[in-house]
Amino acid sequence: MPTSATRARAIYELFEKDQKRFDELALPQAAKYISGADAVAEVIEVARKHWYSASRKSALAKGADQKASSKKFN
Repeated sequence: MPTSATRARAIYELFEKDQKRFDELALPQAAKYISGADAVAEVIEVARKHWYSASRKSALAKGADQKASSKKFN
């Protein structure tokens, strides 16, 4: 958890930027295979959940590789 407001804001802005980019890429890809706005939105949400899950797993794997001796978070 970031302890600096500036760092927290930077993380938030990067997350929002990535969300926007994900939507820009996912919408046309889903629309190639599925018709109907509701169905496309549902497929995008499933893909987003997979993205979140993969991101968390990757972060946890990287965290396990780091030395446990460091207590500094920022």
